[in-house]
This record gives sequence, C-alpha cells and structure tokens, in this order.
Amino acid sequence: MLNKEKRENYEKNSEYSFIKGNIELDEQKLDQLLHLEENFDLLKRKFDIGDKRAVIYYINGFCKDDMLQKIQEFFWGIDVSDVESSVMDFANNQIPYLEIDLYGDKYNVVTMLLSGVSCLLIDGFNKAILIDAREYPARNVQEPEKYKVLRGSRDGFVETLILNTALIRRRIRNPEYICKVMRAGKSSRTDIAICYMNDRVDRKLLDRIISNIEKIDVDALTMNQESLSEAVYKGKWFNPFPKFRYTERPDTVAASVLEGQIAILVDNSPAAMLLPTTIFDVIEEADDYYFPPVTGTYLRLARIATPVIYEENQKFEIGKGIQIGNGMDAAIITTGVTVSEALKAQEMLKLRGINVRVIDIHTIKPIDKELIVKCAKETGKVITVEDHNIIGGLGTAVCEVLTEEYPIKVIRMGIPDCFGKSGKATDLMKYFRIDAQAIYDKVVTELE
Repeated sequence: MLNKEKRENYEKNSEYSFIKGNIELDEQKLDQLLHLEENFDLLKRKFDIGDKRAVIYYINGFCKDDMLQKIQEFFWGIDVSDVESSVMDFANNQIPYLEIDLYGDKYNVVTMLLSGVSCLLIDGFNKAILIDAREYPARNVQEPEKYKVLRGSRDGFVETLILNTALIRRRIRNPEYICKVMRAGKSSRTDIAICYMNDRVDRKLLDRIISNIEKIDVDALTMNQESLSEAVYKGKWFNPFPKFRYTERPDTVAASVLEGQIAILVDNSPAAMLLPTTIFDVIEEADDYYFPPVTGTYLRLARIATPVIYEENQKFEIGKGIQIGNGMDAAIITTGVTVSEALKAQEMLKLRGINVRVIDIHTIKPIDKELIVKCAKETGKVITVEDHNIIGGLGTAVCEVLTEEYPIKVIRMGIPDCFGKSGKATDLMKYFRIDAQAIYDKVVTELE
C-alpha cells in the first residue's frame, strides 16, 4: 500500500509528469529513450487490463520470471468493472504485490527501470507503476577467502547490495538501525547504502558524509569503493593513514555499527567501508570479537607496529633463543612485541650503570633450555616479560626449566590473571606494566 507520504509526493509531482497517460505516446518516448531496438536484454510485453491497454518493461535476467508471470495472469483476469479510475487506487487495490511505487518523472522511471524494476504503463494513467520483482544474478553467500576466522560465522558479502544489507539487518534487530540509500554517478547511478545507529552515530560526521556523496560529480564509480572514497575524503600527502577500513565480513560491520561507526556499501562490491578509523582499527581482526577479553588483548598487542631489531639476513633457528648484549647484572627473557620494550629498558639501565642482557625466546616450544640456564648461572637474576597471561606463557615455561636445572628466583612480568581490558596497544602495555619504563623500574627495584 502507498502511505500518506508517497501519496503527497505523488500529488505534488503530478504536474512535472513525464508519463502523460497516452499509452502510444508514452510507449514511443520510452522506446526512444531506452534505445529498445538496440538493447536485446531490455524487453517489453503488451497486453490488456480490462478495457485498458498496457505495456510492461523489464530487463531480462533481473526479474523473477515466476512472479512476473503470476502478475500478468492476474491482470488478464481483471474485469472491466474492476479497473479503477485512478492510478493510485488501481495500484493499491488491484496489484497483488507489496513492493510497488508510482513515478511520473523521467529520472525516476528510467533509473528504477534500468535498476531492474519492472515498469508498467496503463492507458489513461499518468504515472508508471514500478513493481520491484528484482532478482539479481549473484554468487552464493560464503566465507571471504581473505577474512577467514578460527571462530564465528562463515558468511560474507557478495556483489549484490540488497543481499549485503540483509546480512547486516539480520544481525541488528534494533529500530534505531538506519540503512539509507543514495546514488552517485551520472551514467552508472550506482546505489550506495549508508548504515548507522541513529542514537550512537556522530551526527556531524554523518552529515558530512551524506553531503559529500550528494556533491559527487562523476560519470561513474568505475572502481566502486575506491572511487567513492576519493570523492568523499580527499587524501593529504602529510597524512598517510587510511580514512576507511574495508571488510567483507557482515559480523564485523554489525559490531562496528553497534559501536557507533558508519558503514558504507556500494553496489557491485563485496566489501564494506567503515569509518571513522584509526591505525589500531586497521590491525584489528574479526577473530578478536570471538575470543575472551584477555586473549583479544594479547592478539591486539601482538599486532602493534614494532621497530626493526634484526638485519634482513638474521637467521632464526627453532628452539634456539637470541642473546642481545652481555650484561652480567640481570637477564631479561622476553618474546614478541616486548622484545623492543626490553631493549629500550636495556639502554635506559645503562645510563644508571646497570648492564643487562636481553634474551629473545622467539620459540617457546621447544624452548632453549641451554641458553636460559646459562644466563641464570652467569647473572643470578632472571626477569621474564611477555604480552601474555603470566599463567601458561613464557614465564611459566622459564620457571619449569630453572626449577629442574638451576633453581633461582624468577620475576614474571605480563598480564595478570584478571579480567581483560580494551584500548590502544601502547596504553594496554603501560596499563599492564610491560613497557620499557615498567621493565626499567622492576630491574632497578630488584637490584637495589
């Protein structure tokens, strides 16, 4: 049924009608405008509805054949007495399909028709009846090859916009969730969906995005999201960080939208754009949402950008650690992203007259027992540092080795057995006291 708003728009725009209600004239204008004789995939079918002549336009391959056939069969069965005098009444009372609309202007009629909507013209009616019985050719929904997860859902976006928005809507059953559709491109008229939570979104950012899309003056979005991103956000040479992040996972989009972000989907593209974004969003993975907070914290810490420590020709051997420095005051045994923090602490301690060695245990299983025992005997002080729970991690493995081979006190630094935290990687390292300053303080405390 056509609601009050559509009825008002219909009455308001009637004077600007492209469709005049003369079936022969309207058909001739559309045929010329659409180059019907040259387009083999653009078809039309003529028939009678009661005592009125009618013609329906559609694109072969975009319509549900069975639905279109049923609609035509219904029209053939309409008696002359059942034909309404008004196109509004006819659409509401005689068309057995929910998704219908009325347009009389050239832009909407042509755009909707070329988008796959069936266009019905009836003699005497100055509006085209648009029946949305589209069924786009699309591949099956499956897990994206590039964004596989260990846990979680296995569906992913495809090249059809309506399927992609449905995958998000399936996950967010909140009336505050908004999916706004816009178009860009003079020739392509590409559909763009903007998805957000009405009660959580940054309104200034949203208004800016909508305004920028409305101002896009291009012939076509040939590269889908890339063309759109360039039009929406102009890159600056002094800011190399991306303004958007991309994902083909609907669960990631749903989680981001619920956090207040904006998702932009472009028709013919199997990926969504998310904004605003930071460098820490770029290193985030879908798996982070499916693991406990402590595990998710560890995974995000592991992806933080770290300085280059070794030369390109550095050889790594499984089961063999790497010793950096020959300090005799203490041995800092570490792994992963905390290696760079330990090296910073090593330099800070030198200024205080304390010389330590840093042991990079890049493989915990098998662990380098020989190197660990050697450092314990030579320094008499062992401190382990890791971006992991202190239970069952590097510290535990080192303690097991020294308990059997050379029992001494081991100071373990890592994430304690507590509820995990969310935040930037650098902030988390500082919060859990596994950064360079914390290592420095611990060594000084133990030695002095």
